[in-house]
Amino acid sequence: MIMTLTSSTFRVLPFCSTAALFLAVAALDAADAPAPATMPIPAASVSAASSTTSPAQLQSAADPAAARAEFEALEKKAAANDLDALNKLGIAYLRGDGVQADEAQAAVCFSKAAELGYAKSESNLGLMYAEGRGGLTKDWTEALKWLRKAAEQGTPGAQFTLAATLDLGSGVPRDVKEAALWYEKAANQGHGRAGFRLGNLYASGDGGFPKDLAAAAKWYGVAAEAGDLEAQDHLGVCYQYALGVEKDIQKAAEWFRRAAEQGYAKAQANLGHLYLFEGGLPRDKIAAYKWYYLSSEQDEPLGKNVFLEFKHELNAQEIAAAEQQIAEFKARRKSQSKAATEAAKTH
Repeated sequence: MIMTLTSSTFRVLPFCSTAALFLAVAALDAADAPAPATMPIPAASVSAASSTTSPAQLQSAADPAAARAEFEALEKKAAANDLDALNKLGIAYLRGDGVQADEAQAAVCFSKAAELGYAKSESNLGLMYAEGRGGLTKDWTEALKWLRKAAEQGTPGAQFTLAATLDLGSGVPRDVKEAALWYEKAANQGHGRAGFRLGNLYASGDGGFPKDLAAAAKWYGVAAEAGDLEAQDHLGVCYQYALGVEKDIQKAAEWFRRAAEQGYAKAQANLGHLYLFEGGLPRDKIAAYKWYYLSSEQDEPLGKNVFLEFKHELNAQEIAAAEQQIAEFKARRKSQSKAATEAAKTH
């Protein structure tokens, strides 16, 4: 039998370099919205922050004249001591939206708004110090000072960023206990990634944190309800293998399906596994083929390996039925993506 995750294996994401934290500079501009569920935290680069860009910015990004007009409007508001506009002006300088990119000017904007107590700019300035960008000397003491100021104002994104910084422990002493406190504060305000990371700490017992699978399942559940795809997949694993919760294959399938329907490859592979090998669901080779195939297209190792072995078990009629389901899934995802793009343009 080909197995999926074992009872001792959670996909606990390692942190990448400290530079990756800088994505939050742009992410915090999105009205303190939780980070996108599919985004690894910390993410790989500032350029990836387009996933958190506002609809207006999405529109202006493809139109230089509109971007310039938006930048000039921000300048006027910032000159009138509009702190939100001043923060956005800093992000425009950072990204080069409507103006030539200038990190030094971005740092000036963030610093001005931060000194007046604007939480987003406090967090952004902290990240500038963490990276030594915009002409600032790299200084983790200053970085933590500003990140903590923003977090203490109750901003979920800042709370998460502070937690991630403490969890990473690069440039500062690692402190998973304090990181967990800030993850929890952010998660309780709907920040899915914070709940996911807190669940990972409880699942792994990393850094001397007390291992507690029931607590891990709880926080995966909080994050899953907030829409975090990895948390939905992890919660499915919890129910599949009775990790911190009673075994419930129906609930495992429900959570795998939620993430799988949104294109999350690991959940697609895990759902395929349930249909093919796990008792508690009717064995469905066509559904298993569909989900393994979709997972394999994204080079998910489990989905790819099982698909190559399993596809020969279906006859031509079964394969045709599975391929029809695959085509319908792709058409639905394409339609959803188009609708989301159009909605962004009209708001």
